[in-house]
Amino acid sequence: MRLIVGFSVGVAVGAGGCYLYLSAVKKPEPRAGAKLEHPALKYGVPETEIVRDYDGFVAAYDYRTRNAKWVIEHLTPASWSGEATRERSEFFPDPGVDPRFSAKLSDFRGSGYDRGHLAPAANHKDSQKAMDETFSLVNISPQVGKGFNRDYWARFERFCKELTGKPPGLVAVPTHFYKVVLADTRGDGGKGANERPLRNGKSPLPRGSVGVGAFVLPNAPIDARTPLSAYVVPLEDLEQVAGTRFFPELLGEQRRREVLDVAAAGWRANGMAALKPFDRMTMKQAYAALPPPSGAVIDVEASPAAPASVPPAGSSVAPARPPPPKTAGGAGVSHICEVNGCTLPPPFVFKNDNEGQQKSGSAPRSR
Repeated sequence: MRLIVGFSVGVAVGAGGCYLYLSAVKKPEPRAGAKLEHPALKYGVPETEIVRDYDGFVAAYDYRTRNAKWVIEHLTPASWSGEATRERSEFFPDPGVDPRFSAKLSDFRGSGYDRGHLAPAANHKDSQKAMDETFSLVNISPQVGKGFNRDYWARFERFCKELTGKPPGLVAVPTHFYKVVLADTRGDGGKGANERPLRNGKSPLPRGSVGVGAFVLPNAPIDARTPLSAYVVPLEDLEQVAGTRFFPELLGEQRRREVLDVAAAGWRANGMAALKPFDRMTMKQAYAALPPPSGAVIDVEASPAAPASVPPAGSSVAPARPPPPKTAGGAGVSHICEVNGCTLPPPFVFKNDNEGQQKSGSAPRSR
């Protein structure tokens, strides 16, 4: 068994993707799917993936890439403020996955990659069982350690958490990871009530509102100064690349999708304008190289709500940073970056990068 890097992941971001549902409302009961009845299916439907249901998250595991196609978790203050600890948690192959198609602990040994959590362990402290289940290899993908899993990606995970209140024979290595964040504070029938009081009585998200945003990050070291808004992508583009519809019961309405994607283009322009010219060019080239199955590409040149001022060709001057966009009203949703400008928490500080040991308030090595 060996690890491979590159575009062998079926869809460039899908195998390493996860999306979060941050809400004060209870999880809906899953709908029972219609049973397929056809003579050709007498001996069963061919399986290419399996959906695994854990206490804190649900994951669709791709047999071909040995990675999760998606992971979805319901994150509340109660889920991450419990007493569970990861001190005795151990990584394990899920016994519900056919061993022929399961990733193995030996795949990561000596590979140079971290065992990166998709649903972070720190999000599921409400019970020891929920914490331990995040160490299932179904929830793990090979991630670049220094500069990504232990740094920028870890800060992005904290950014998501704080939205609830200041609170064959190969394992593919994803080239990119995505998160689609939906923060819903409507609570009991849209009144904005939470299940429990927030730790400091405040939330960066207005009560009774819904914020949505999609982000795609490369599985590579990222400069800590890079604004998160530079990784914003329109939902339409990400769905075509990933081959996945996100939150169809909320985002099935075309008007909502349109206002979110216009705002996303504006936030991307805002973030890209803050980058150095070489970094902007590199990022554009990286997204243009993503080989989606549908033939679509992530549009890094999408027309923003407020276009940036472009300097003359050959100029070393960075374009003027456009003002933060505002999601058009009337659709009942806003872009998640409007919460706090998509400002990440401060970087982690480690005592020893080689060993992944941590100072107070920093993150563990493997997430």
